[in-house]
Amino acid sequence: MRARTPFAGLIHGPLGSHAGQPASGAHPPLAATIAVLELARKIEPDIVAAIHWYRHVPIAELGCQTALRLVTQGRADAVMAFLRTIRDGSRG
Repeated sequence: MRARTPFAGLIHGPLGSHAGQPASGAHPPLAATIAVLELARKIEPDIVAAIHWYRHVPIAELGCQTALRLVTQGRADAVMAFLRTIRDGSRG
């Protein structure tokens, strides 16, 4: 059984959930995607789990949008700030 991480509760959404997906054809900036995923992996080292979170799990503090949608909208800085609060243990 895998040990739970501080990120574990954030990376598991309902199976088949596609909430917060960007419109068809929209692509997030590659550098921003990599930066967000690198920071996410400091919280959740399992890359598959981190990618699942990035693509499928809405972030309540950021308007229930996924990290993917936010990065696509040019809001990678907000996602990075959110992840830093988790990494630093200051998320309430």
